[in-house]
Amino acid sequence: MAQPAGWKAMYQQVVIEADGSCADVEHRVAAARTTLESPEAVLTSRDPAGVYTLLKSALDNVEQASDSLSAFIIHAVAAERLALHGCGPIPSQPVARIADLRDDHHDRHDERLALNRLEDARDFAKRALRGVDGALKLLGSVQYMLRDLGAGAAGRRQAMEEQLQAAARELQLVAVSVCNTRSLARMATEPPIGNRVH
Repeated sequence: MAQPAGWKAMYQQVVIEADGSCADVEHRVAAARTTLESPEAVLTSRDPAGVYTLLKSALDNVEQASDSLSAFIIHAVAAERLALHGCGPIPSQPVARIADLRDDHHDRHDERLALNRLEDARDFAKRALRGVDGALKLLGSVQYMLRDLGAGAAGRRQAMEEQLQAAARELQLVAVSVCNTRSLARMATEPPIGNRVH
C-alpha cells in the first residue's frame, strides 16, 4: 500500500518554517555584528541605570540566534522523519534512514536527494550553533568584567576589546554557515533539475 501524498505538503511546510528560523538567525547575527563593529562604543555606551546597552543588544541578538538555530535543527529533524515515514510502505513502517532509500526504493531518488540536502543543512546549522555558543561565551565574559569587576575592569580594556573582536569573527563564520544552511534547506524543497526541464 502506497502512502498518500499529503506528507509531502507537510514536509514542505516544515522546511519553510525551518527557513524562517534561518532568516531570523541571519537578521540577528547581522545586527550583532553591526553592534560589535566598534568595541570602544560597546564598552562605553551605558544608559542611566548603568546597563551597557550595546553589549546587551549584542547578547540579546546572539541568544535569539541560538534559539532560532535550535528551532531550525528541530524542524529539519521533523521534516526528515516526515519524509522517512512518507517513503515507507505504511506509516507504522517508515524507512529507517536516508541510506535505505538507495536500494529498495528506486523511485525515491528525489526524496533521497532532498533529505541529503536537508541533512547537510542541519550539519551547517550545528556548526553555526557551536559558533554562536562561542560568541555568547566571549560576550558573557565581557559582561562579567564590566558588571562584576567594576572599577577593576578598566585595566582589562584591551582584553575586553579583544574578546569583542573575537566574538565578531566568530559571528562572521556563523553568517557563512547560516548562508549555507539556508541555501541547502531551500534546495531540499525544490524538485530535482530533471523534473524542472520540459
